[in-house]
Amino acid sequence: MADMQELIARLEAAEVGSRELDAVVWAATNGYELVRFDGAGWLYKMHAEDIQRHERTGFIPGFSQSIDAALALADRIIPGWWIELRRYSDGWYVKVAPHSSKEADALQGFQKPAAIALCIAILKAKAQGDER
Repeated sequence: MADMQELIARLEAAEVGSRELDAVVWAATNGYELVRFDGAGWLYKMHAEDIQRHERTGFIPGFSQSIDAALALADRIIPGWWIELRRYSDGWYVKVAPHSSKEADALQGFQKPAAIALCIAILKAKAQGDER
């Protein structure tokens, strides 16, 4: 999924994490293009002219299903940023921002699963960084 805003919208619409969402986040944060699922894993391309490569499903971290995997993604994509997670009765609220920024500059995610809320905030930060 080339458009980061489409991916963010897809995560915001998700009720639960899934291996497919994990693969889409993995591809988007590594600059890959997913081609299709073959039953054992994902075929992907590193760039348009590239041959198709294969990554087994079990080797793609569960970003949308595990807070640990989502935090590891944050360490890679937004190293040194502060992360705040709050649980409310209707879901998780996440804020991320560089240490030197004001609270008003924080990027936010809200979702029932905490891992998805964190992925949303991370991808918003990545999209903002890619625009610069």
